[in-house]
Amino acid sequence: MGATGQVFGYTANNTTASYVGSPVVDVARISSTRTVSGLGNLAPEPSTLVAVGVRQLLYDGGLIAAEQTLADALLRSETATARSAWLDVSLQVEEAWFSVQAAHRLLAAAEQARTRQRAHRDLVDAFVQKKMRPMADLTREDALLARYDVDVLQAEAGLTVTRALLAAAMGSDADQVDAADTPVPLPPSPSLELAVQRAIQQSPRLQAAAARLEAQQARTRVEEVKRRPEIHATAGVSAQAGGAPPSSGAAPSLGGWLPEVPNWFAGVVLNWPIYDGHQSAVIASSSARESVLAREIEALRETRRVAVRRAWSDVQAALQQVPAIQKARDAAHLNAAQADARLHAGLANGLEVVDAETRLAEADILIATAEFQAARARAILARTMAEDWYGSEASLP
Repeated sequence: MGATGQVFGYTANNTTASYVGSPVVDVARISSTRTVSGLGNLAPEPSTLVAVGVRQLLYDGGLIAAEQTLADALLRSETATARSAWLDVSLQVEEAWFSVQAAHRLLAAAEQARTRQRAHRDLVDAFVQKKMRPMADLTREDALLARYDVDVLQAEAGLTVTRALLAAAMGSDADQVDAADTPVPLPPSPSLELAVQRAIQQSPRLQAAAARLEAQQARTRVEEVKRRPEIHATAGVSAQAGGAPPSSGAAPSLGGWLPEVPNWFAGVVLNWPIYDGHQSAVIASSSARESVLAREIEALRETRRVAVRRAWSDVQAALQQVPAIQKARDAAHLNAAQADARLHAGLANGLEVVDAETRLAEADILIATAEFQAARARAILARTMAEDWYGSEASLP
């Protein structure tokens, strides 16, 4: 529904309408002037119009439905894209959290190694004081203790860096955020076939790509529907007057400046754009884009398959390493205890203890690294399957 008001001047030498078209009101042509041949009268005459009209769409060939389908597909695409971003952030936080926990374990291993080395150094120092060991043994122990001091400093620096990365991943205002010292059990890994199936079915990137294809198909449909006929009903009332001499009847009062002649109209209008070369080109271009998007979906689906297979293999490899490294650590711990006992009994030299302590420290580092790699690999596998372990999407808009 709309309204219009018009005042303008015009020459009245033919049966032209005495008003201009309005985008909001349909005005049926009612008035006219007498026909004049030649140049006629070129002096302008006033014309006024006031009108109110109503236009109701009766048939649009499915245009509104096609546009609604397009909007729904675009909404699904954006929703899937938002979920993909959510999962990416979750993975970053999980990796950073596991890194902080691993850094804590590496620092603890370095401190334990330094503590053991300090005890060994003090024991060797006592032997040296009693002239039971040469000074070279004490010098070697001091060098090893200095090395372990460096290891502790490096582990502390690594912990600081991982805390800063966790704060950044969380979007925290703090410079560093620490992770709770609580073990997190890893969820069981699915079979490879099930992992691939979940990755294909649940991948938000695939869902977004499929929605973009649907949106492109809907966009093509919209352009095709625009070539169909459109029917609408229209009605209105108007009052108008013109200063040009009428072909019959009395001239309006005030020379046409007062819209005093009433009229009304009602009708049905059919518009049919039969051919538009530009629109045909747009439809062809949109159809070609559909083919491109369909091929992109196939490529993305294959990429998902490769990614989940690789992630699944990494999880299996990491999980298999943990028991073996744990067994090696237990053996290194026993060997270090035996070497320490032999050292206190005066039966072992410094090299034997150093070798045992080095193996134990390396085993502690390996087990911490292996467990971190297993947790990280499992988190990546969950991401490829579009699963979120610990996060909640309640706050996701």
